[in-house]
Amino acid sequence: ELGRSILTSVKAQMNPHFFFFLLNSIQAFMYKNDNKQAINYLSKFSKLTRLILTQTDLEHIRLSDEVNMLKLYLDLESLRSNHTFIYNFSIDKEIDSNVVYLPPMLIQPYVENCIKHGFMITPADAQINIHFEVKNIHLIVKIMDNGIGLKKAIELRNSESNSFSSNANQRRLDILNKALNIDVSVRYDEILDSKQNCVGTSVTL
Repeated sequence: ELGRSILTSVKAQMNPHFFFFLLNSIQAFMYKNDNKQAINYLSKFSKLTRLILTQTDLEHIRLSDEVNMLKLYLDLESLRSNHTFIYNFSIDKEIDSNVVYLPPMLIQPYVENCIKHGFMITPADAQINIHFEVKNIHLIVKIMDNGIGLKKAIELRNSESNSFSSNANQRRLDILNKALNIDVSVRYDEILDSKQNCVGTSVTL
């Protein structure tokens, strides 16, 4: 029970600034009298907030619900960043996303890192690809971006901003594994082209 309480606390801290910046972006639409866009994103913001509040106390949710939450989140992040990236989801055909379950908001922090760190220098064709597959009864999630890569991101960001997101993500995984008696692991890799140049980052859960 203590582990679940700590987990809820960590989830609540993941990105307190996201909502602040998002509301500022929606407010900007209102100042421009672009009411259609403002209403559109307010609707998505409302749905995302409701999903997060609903999921906070749940141990597991359907994969389909997690994907819906991520799509709303990415739509809103796209608004906040002035549509500087696109995203794509792919789910292997043998996966029924309505019967596969996982801890809520498990993937969002790693997607957030793609935007916050991978796209510190945003490429013209910035994109995030999220792929789901099953291997040996394990759900494998791959989050890939075509950003600056791990080494470059570490060079450009300060140690304080790096430590909070990384430590919070790892702390949450440690609590999840212990409290729910599961085994979630994470691996970070740089994506290399044929000339061994870094062309992005891959995170595997």
